[in-house]
Amino acid sequence: MEQHIIAEDAYGGKAAILQDVNSVVDIASEEAAPGTNVPDSPDVKAPQAPGNDLGEHDNTISQAQNDSGAFYWQPGPYYAPPVYASGWYYQDVQGHTQGPFTKQQLQVWRQHLPMDLMVWFIDQNGGSSHSLELAKVLGDGRLLETWRKTQQTQEGPQIAAPSATTYELQVSKASTSFSSWADAALAGLPPDDEAVQMAELAATAGRSLEDVLQFSYGAEASLKKRKRQDGSTEYTVIARHNPLTGRIEAETGDAEGGPDDALYRECISWCNPVEYEKYLQQKEKNKGQKGPPKNWKVLKERHLQIKQKLKKQADDWMRN
Repeated sequence: MEQHIIAEDAYGGKAAILQDVNSVVDIASEEAAPGTNVPDSPDVKAPQAPGNDLGEHDNTISQAQNDSGAFYWQPGPYYAPPVYASGWYYQDVQGHTQGPFTKQQLQVWRQHLPMDLMVWFIDQNGGSSHSLELAKVLGDGRLLETWRKTQQTQEGPQIAAPSATTYELQVSKASTSFSSWADAALAGLPPDDEAVQMAELAATAGRSLEDVLQFSYGAEASLKKRKRQDGSTEYTVIARHNPLTGRIEAETGDAEGGPDDALYRECISWCNPVEYEKYLQQKEKNKGQKGPPKNWKVLKERHLQIKQKLKKQADDWMRN
């Protein structure tokens, strides 16, 4: 890369200076008298490359004397414009640009960098993306939103977000302290207490105690009967899909012998839990007894049909 700079000497002559990255070329005055050496002159500032923020460097043009005693202009060191490598960048508290970093490197520094730190990406062609919050780049967007919701209820100046790791530890400590308090409160209650049973049910189901209480109170309220103004009684019941009939049926839940009170109520998706106990009793009663001949005949015919069907499918597959 070469650039020409026109400087003026003490006699009003113009000196053309050829500046090159790797070499220095002797320059002679164009209008000075023949055989006259170029006198001393103040240093001339060389223009700086656009966008090159390198601090204070020696970018002046000074004089030097060659072996023959003639003076010539000697440019200072040339600095090429900075070339940004591809990666993620951010600006520190002192205003200095830091980077480039890969996403994996930012993940390593997750415990040190604030969640709301603005970062941007520069590709190999020098194109820059819009600034993003570090939490969105590392997948901590929901964590940052949760922290901001807690800050909305607090008064005072707005503060920077903590690191994702720091905030996770704060949330974990708060949850642990609440659980310890709840365990201490339940420890003084008898095992058959309703609160203890609810807590055990929530722990077994992997749900919060609040969800279990809402479900319990909602189911209890839905089964209560209400009196109408006309004197009739209104019952609110729970609707459930019956896989046996294919219909939406209402069940009161408190009716004796209902599906909720059946011993095999967990089998409701494939059988009738109310009748299942009777079926098992009948099966145990008929154990060791031979069935009617007509039943055996039907079973043999069905077995033969299935066997022929499978053989036909195998033959068709071999032909194809």
